[in-house]
Amino acid sequence: MTTSAREDQSEAWRQRLERFVQSGKTVTAFCQQESLSVWSFYHWRRRLQRLVSPSNEGAGAGTSSFVDLGAIPTAGARIEAAVPAGTANLTIRLDLPGGIVLTIARS
Repeated sequence: MTTSAREDQSEAWRQRLERFVQSGKTVTAFCQQESLSVWSFYHWRRRLQRLVSPSNEGAGAGTSSFVDLGAIPTAGARIEAAVPAGTANLTIRLDLPGGIVLTIARS
């Protein structure tokens, strides 16, 4: 892709993101309206934010900022020991919404 084509594509996404802000819609609703994938929306928003973000100036390649995704509902979350207390092994299992299970084990 030529530099001019990349600049045109970036400008088209800047305009799309501006329409999103003005629309007041959710990301999903906006993407459906514009026939976009949600992944593309977030990819381009992150990509364009990196280009204009003064906090990333001079940052090394591969560095990223922390993004707070909010609190995960704790209903149904459990922490349980897989072995009796007093042993060196530890396993933590979190049953998250949507059938996601996060297991952290230390031996």
